[in-house]
Amino acid sequence: MIVAYGDRVVMDETLTGALAALFKEPAATSQLPGAPVKTSVAGPETDRARQALSHYNGAMEQLKSGNWAGFGAELDALRPLLEELSQHTGGH
Repeated sequence: MIVAYGDRVVMDETLTGALAALFKEPAATSQLPGAPVKTSVAGPETDRARQALSHYNGAMEQLKSGNWAGFGAELDALRPLLEELSQHTGGH
């Protein structure tokens, strides 16, 4: 899965992993080339990213069931979280 936001692009095997990587602060770690990067991410931005993912998943479920009002409500809840994350990561 490849996701992009602002000037950041990340790739992961799952949407959850890609979103988590996208919204975490880059960490300076020494990894062997090709080794999978697994980090424990905590903090307010991580909580917001998880909330955003939850609303995204909720929106997709509402869309699958044809509930347009529920889909719109989930998107309305998602937008302020993404805007807040964008401000914390220096995005526009």
